Formats: sequence, structure tokens, C-alpha cells
Amino acid sequence: MQLYKEKNAMGAINVVKDTVKTGGPLALYKGYGALLMFSVPKNYVRFGAYEYAKSNIFTEKTKTNNFLCGLTAGACEALLVVTPQETLKTRLIHDKLSPEPQFRNVFHGIYSIVQA
Repeated sequence: MQLYKEKNAMGAINVVKDTVKTGGPLALYKGYGALLMFSVPKNYVRFGAYEYAKSNIFTEKTKTNNFLCGLTAGACEALLVVTPQETLKTRLIHDKLSPEPQFRNVFHGIYSIVQA
């Protein structure tokens, strides 16, 4: 909806109805493959960074250090996984909605985007 003014003007419910009407129920999941593919790395980075910070940086067990471990984990997750994931997801959705899609699937999209 964010990329197309005419879709944005329709409202969320009408966009869902139009999407199902034109592409079938599975059209609601365009770009979902990228989200699923990144869920494991996202959790790995989050929990790994938390444990690393807890063991090596903020070793004293205090509420402040626990907060700082969580803050470190969230920053690592956002920087290393979430930002590239959201960029990829948005580009794949935009490509699917374009008149001449460039990407055949998620993997081809990743390959093409990394090559550029």
C-alpha cells in the first residue's frame, strides 16, 4: 500500500479484497518467503548477541546490565538481519506488483540484489 497511492486511497480492507480477487488468497503472502527465511538468523543473532554481551561485556548481574545486554542484542539484530530483510521483502513485493517482474523467486531476488 505504501508504494502505490491508488492502493493507499482504497483502505486496508479494500486492498485485501482486491488482492484476493485479482491474485487469489495466496497473493496475501507475497514477500512472506523472505520473512520466513530470515526468522532463524534473526533469532540466532538476537540471542547470540545477548549471551555474548552478558558473558563478555556486561558481566555483573544487575538490572542495568541486563537492559544493556538486551539493547546490544536488539541493535545487532536490527543492523545485521532486520534492515536487510525488510529491504529485500519490500523490493520483492514491489517487483511482484510491477508490470514486468525481474525476479523469478526469493532466491533469484536475493542473488540479483546482492549482485547489483
